[in-house]
Parts: sequence; C-alpha cells; structure tokens
Amino acid sequence: MLYLALTLIILSAVLWILLFIFLKIGPRTGSRQDIGGGLSIHRGGGESWFPTPEEEVNRRMSFQDVKLLNQVYMSGGTPSIDELELLTKESTGALASRLKRLEALGIVARTSSGRYEITDYGRRLLEMYREKLAVKRRDEELVRGY
Repeated sequence: MLYLALTLIILSAVLWILLFIFLKIGPRTGSRQDIGGGLSIHRGGGESWFPTPEEEVNRRMSFQDVKLLNQVYMSGGTPSIDELELLTKESTGALASRLKRLEALGIVARTSSGRYEITDYGRRLLEMYREKLAVKRRDEELVRGY
C-alpha cells in the first residue's frame, strides 16, 4: 500500500513538472485575437492592451461634453458659466459638474476671473471630433445617394 502511495505521488510530481515545462516552452499566442481579446492594436511594433490617454479621454467624454466644448470654442473668448448656461440651456449644477470633469481631463481651463477657456489639447480633441462628424455626414450622404 505504501509503494502504491509513493508511486502515485512521484507520478503526480512528474506530471506537474511536465505540465510546467510545456507551458513555459510550449506554443505561445501571437496576439489578442488568438485568445479572443478582440482587435489587436499595434503601436510602435508592439501590442498594447491599455488605451492611450487620448483613447481614455475619448471613452470618458459624452456627446454633451463635445457640444459644451464646441460652445466654449465658438463663444470666441472665455465665457463665464452664466453665458454657457444661456447658450446650452442646461442647469448651472449640471453645467458646473461637466466643466469640472472637462477641467480634470485637461480639456478646458478655468481662468482666475472664473471664466473657462479651451486648452490646446481640447482644441485638438474638438478638431478630431469635427473630422469624425464630417466623415460620418459624408458617408450618410453617399448612402442616401446625394
């Protein structure tokens, strides 16, 4: 009985060692697609599963945020929260929380006088959204046959 137990323990140890060696030396997956992780994103020759800061900001911004950003940009200067409230027809609380979030993301900046201005990063994001919207409109026109 003791020999049978020792044999089973040695056999299981050998199997664990072989499994470990197989996993270390065995076949590797080439990309996220091989293991069902979706589309792979190649940056600089390597693959990254983590979004860039711009992708993270794009994911966290809503359509209303983009509209507010456009209103700040189109106001031609540095609008106050009261002016933005008139332009967007939103409540002051909702507008203030949205502006704080955009400020935390580095898209708008609050001046010392309490007005808001768009940052260079915010301008780049807004141009990117405008470009996407123009492409979408052009595609819709092509589908409609204009």
